[in-house]
Amino acid sequence: MFNLSTHAQLPTPEQRRQHSAALAAKVRLGVITAKPVARQKAIPKPRDILLVTPVQTTVEPCLPEPPLFKAGQWKVIIRDICKKYEIHLADLMSIRRDRATVRARHEAMYRMRVETTMSMPEIGRRLGGRDHTTVLHGIKQHAKRMEAQQP
Repeated sequence: MFNLSTHAQLPTPEQRRQHSAALAAKVRLGVITAKPVARQKAIPKPRDILLVTPVQTTVEPCLPEPPLFKAGQWKVIIRDICKKYEIHLADLMSIRRDRATVRARHEAMYRMRVETTMSMPEIGRRLGGRDHTTVLHGIKQHAKRMEAQQP
């Protein structure tokens, strides 16, 4: 903890009087004025117009346009996943970690990311309050399984 009395010396009453007298003398002599300081706008330095030329670039998108997000599309995806894997919605949203449930959940995460414009935190919230890093892991795992299944 900082202790003012041990680290700083306050002026004595005599020193305060001397300081006030010196300040008053400077004001009387005009060294210090009571006028407010006027702010001046900074004037930019002139630049050579020939050196500054606008550069026009064309940026092409590297990813395809995301599909239009329809309200409730994520519900359709979850319903399809539950039918495909023959699991209950409560199991998909639960903390169960058996292989079938995890694979179904990973596919749901992957499809929700690819087929909608939902963010990873939002996908995690829709799938039982999971973290966005869990969603990222699930998407990567499902993509890896899809690559392994391709001939």
